[in-house]
Amino acid sequence: MARPTLYRAEYAGKALALCRLGVDKPLLARFFAVSLATLYCWLVAHPDFAAAVEAGAAEAVSPIKPTMFQCAAGYRVRVARVFLPRRRGAAPVVGYYTRRCSPTRRSRYDGYAIAALKNGVSAISSPSAFLKRQVIGQDT
Repeated sequence: MARPTLYRAEYAGKALALCRLGVDKPLLARFFAVSLATLYCWLVAHPDFAAAVEAGAAEAVSPIKPTMFQCAAGYRVRVARVFLPRRRGAAPVVGYYTRRCSPTRRSRYDGYAIAALKNGVSAISSPSAFLKRQVIGQDT
């Protein structure tokens, strides 16, 4: 007899919200405390969950959302470094390594990010309009 699944129906809504913020599948699996293979099994077995993940990923088109999430959670980036040999005429050597960028501390955009998360995706679509509303709201 197999173990019961860890999947619950409310995971679809949570996955939609997280994918709207730019969370990828490995991070989504980490959020639900399951392996990546289990997450892929859920995507196959539960069509509502798969639709929520795809819909959230489709809405996450703005470059500001993943960037804000990455700054808050930390990220890794592959970096290339070029080494020039001392011998004349020798070709430069390119070395690749992965650089880990730590999560940032509170910044001036925290108010914007928190309000965007509270108000949904519509607040993120126009950062300049939101910042103007925030300044106007503070003056009154």
